[in-house]
Amino acid sequence: KELASQYTETAQRHIKECKYCLERMTKGIKILQENQNAWYSFELANRAMFMQRVQIVLQSQFENVYPDNEDLGEILENMDYYQQSDKHTWRPFQLAFLLMSISSITDDTIQNKDRDIVDLIWFPTGGGKTEAYLGLTAFTIFYRKLAHLEESGGTAIIMRYTLRLLASQQFTRASTLICACELIRQESQEK
Repeated sequence: KELASQYTETAQRHIKECKYCLERMTKGIKILQENQNAWYSFELANRAMFMQRVQIVLQSQFENVYPDNEDLGEILENMDYYQQSDKHTWRPFQLAFLLMSISSITDDTIQNKDRDIVDLIWFPTGGGKTEAYLGLTAFTIFYRKLAHLEESGGTAIIMRYTLRLLASQQFTRASTLICACELIRQESQEK
C-alpha cells in the first residue's frame, strides 16, 4: 500500500536528517580519535559526570538534612569515587547528542556549519535531557582549558530553565557537576 505524498515527504526529510545526525556523530568519533585534547576532554567529562551522578544519588538519601548533616559531610569528605559501583551509564541518545556536538565545540571556525545548529532534545521530564546537556557542558569546560588555556577564563556555558521546580533541581545537578570539574582540575594540579 502506497503512502500519501505528504507522509512520503515527511519520511524522506526525517531519513535525511537522521543521516546528517549520523554524519555528525561519525565526525565526533573521528575528532576523538585524532584530537588528543578532545579525547582527554571526553574522558574528563565522563569522569566528572560519573562523580556528579554518584553525588546526586548520595544527596537524595539525605534530602531533608542536606547540606548541614554531619554524617553526609563525613561521607562526602572521605568519598572514593574509584570504589563506587559503575551503574551510572549514558543512555544512547545522550551519548549521540554529545558525539554530534563535538565538532562544533572543537572547531570554532566560521566555516563549521554545525555551529549554526541549535540542537533541542525533546524528551519527557525524567528522560535524561539534563545529563546530556551537562555532559556537553563538562566536555566544553575541559576542552577550553586544554586547547585554549590562555583564553579559557570567563563564562563557558549559559543555562536557562523555564520551570521553577526544575530550575532548583537542575541547579543542584549543574552545581554538583561544576564542583566535580573543579575537583578534577585541583587533582590534576597536584600531580
